[in-house]
Amino acid sequence: MTAPRSAASPARVGAFDGIRALAVMAVIAFHYAPQALPAGFIGVDVFFVLSGFLITGGLLRPGALAAGALRRFWVRRARRLLPALGLLVLCCGTAALVIAGDPTVHFGYQVLAAAGFFSNWLLIGQDNGYFAQSAPPLFQNLWSLAIEEQFYLLWPLLVVAILLLRRRGVRVGVVTAGALASVAAMLLYALVLGDSGRAYYGSDSHAFGLLAGGALAFALSGRDGASRAERWIWSAVAPVALAGLAALAVLSGGDPAGLATATPFATLLAVALVAAMSRGAGAVSTALAWAPLRWIGERSYGLYLWHWPVLLLAQTALPGDAGVSAWLPGALALALTVAAAALSFTFVEQPILRGGFRQAYRRVADAPARRNQPAIAVGALALAVACTATLLTCAAAPSQTAAQQQVDDGLTAIQAASADTAVPAPSALMAAPETLPDLITATAVPITHPAPTTPTAPTPAPRPAPQPARPAMNWRAPKGSQITAIGDSVMLAAARGLLGAFPGIRIDAAVSRQPYTAPAVLQQQASGGLRPVILIGLGTNGFITPGTLAQLRKIAGPHRLLVFVNLFVDRQWEEPDNALLTSFVEHDKHAVLVDWHDAIAKRTDLLGPDEIHPGPTGGELYASIVKAALKDS
Repeated sequence: MTAPRSAASPARVGAFDGIRALAVMAVIAFHYAPQALPAGFIGVDVFFVLSGFLITGGLLRPGALAAGALRRFWVRRARRLLPALGLLVLCCGTAALVIAGDPTVHFGYQVLAAAGFFSNWLLIGQDNGYFAQSAPPLFQNLWSLAIEEQFYLLWPLLVVAILLLRRRGVRVGVVTAGALASVAAMLLYALVLGDSGRAYYGSDSHAFGLLAGGALAFALSGRDGASRAERWIWSAVAPVALAGLAALAVLSGGDPAGLATATPFATLLAVALVAAMSRGAGAVSTALAWAPLRWIGERSYGLYLWHWPVLLLAQTALPGDAGVSAWLPGALALALTVAAAALSFTFVEQPILRGGFRQAYRRVADAPARRNQPAIAVGALALAVACTATLLTCAAAPSQTAAQQQVDDGLTAIQAASADTAVPAPSALMAAPETLPDLITATAVPITHPAPTTPTAPTPAPRPAPQPARPAMNWRAPKGSQITAIGDSVMLAAARGLLGAFPGIRIDAAVSRQPYTAPAVLQQQASGGLRPVILIGLGTNGFITPGTLAQLRKIAGPHRLLVFVNLFVDRQWEEPDNALLTSFVEHDKHAVLVDWHDAIAKRTDLLGPDEIHPGPTGGELYASIVKAALKDS
């Protein structure tokens, strides 16, 4: 995305620009339409390979590693990266002062990390888990730029050391070993330690693309031409590599396993594609040198910089509950991104890259005074306003997302209620199925069923012999002292509403809680005596399995009422989880479904900016439909 052009032929450079174009379009598609391209993030890995190849190839030219040449290399990197980045920060900082919202959380730190090229480590150091996924930072996309710049600073010095090795094969082997160590680090963090954020954003764990490109440059250095047979081979490799990258982008996913496998495979395919383009790959090289692709590729750095923050600002300014079409923020953001990248490339990036900051300024200042003085004055005023607005945005930036604030409010309410509410003494008797209406108003009963060690498939609860259909029970709404609630952050956000509707309810909810943990949580609650009604609000963070539901019924016993709240979350598991809950309730006469999905789908204005967690009024709606479901069951 930021690599300089090599001294290759124009056709070859055109093919490299075509690769850049396809890579940046994949990343943009992933962010703007993730359902259409669920692994478009591999475009970043393609960028890394191409950048590592071209940067290393440039460093291997005669005289490129002399002291003066290295200084010029780093100066050129600064000229290439900083102007466009500074323009982005000032423009978005100015817009964010008006729009504000979740993307500006810790905005001052975001700006500092962007300027110092350590955005990736800022993301690792901060919470890059659940709330970061639902409300990511404005400059989150700069993590890859940070890794690249760290590479540019250190890699020339490492190349000097590698060149002390005499044999080409040894040099290639050393760099390849570094790339494999980086892959191993990603697999370790993502699959063993379960920290996909650390795996993806780490400079050590995501450097393999840059190193693989560097290894390719070492392997091909000094080999100026390719034989006819070699060109034929690469001409066959190129379409296979391109098709493989396309298949990965469509078929892989963003879960830890998909992330940890798709990125290394994408790197291998990108190495093959770049190698093929560098050796002359016939039809694919010609296709990638198509003028529209070259235009996009030349501006890929700006497109990558602008597409993400502009999208977040557009979505914040035009939320789905404001009555606008769902496609409008993305369409507007895409148009603004293309315009900003084109203007930045023509009027900022290229003039400074060609002559440096001083020469670019002199070119403007030395123009005819009458024509230029107003432009200089307007530019200086705009710069002062943008700097001031960005500083004000830093000062006014929130320290938490709206969802975090709502969840923290729920935790505070639960803690206050726990301190003021005495737990009723459990009864030693279980009621028979026929006395379930009375059980709803009874006291808590201790549980004696042990938690199963392995998940089992749910089995329908036995129905009374003369009643093939589910009986109408006409239960009275239980008091809060008869309800145990287990949930995730959505229930936490609705906790104040639940406490208001059911005084005395016992709520055990946690951020990022996975559904499979529910049986263990319920078993822990059972040690103090389970209440007659068990409210379950889980599934925001992952798939629910039949075995989990079967365990919950076994721990609860045959007569307690299980109340399940279904999901409203834009994740791949929403539909199957809701279908599973509906099926389970249909086969268990002592289970009730609370249709949160349909209730909140009509009132998404009651959700926070992440469109997952309810706001204060949304929490009241959550509690009201729970109460209505109990009354109507």
